[in-house]
Amino acid sequence: VQSMIHFKEALRLDPKSSVSYQMLGLVYERQGDFVKSLECLERACSLDPDNEVLKNHIAKIQHKMKKS
Repeated sequence: VQSMIHFKEALRLDPKSSVSYQMLGLVYERQGDFVKSLECLERACSLDPDNEVLKNHIAKIQHKMKKS
């Protein structure tokens, strides 16, 4: 929860930080909130469209969502 507060604050200061969106997405994933995780990761990918790691992680979350 503490890390979520830090990443949200980072986004408040720099709303175009793909890294902050990515990290927030990972926090949501760890909490089992795949919808919010996917939203954050997709936002990060829109800010950094050449990031293959993000694209792969989005696919991983989408796969997890289909299984649940």
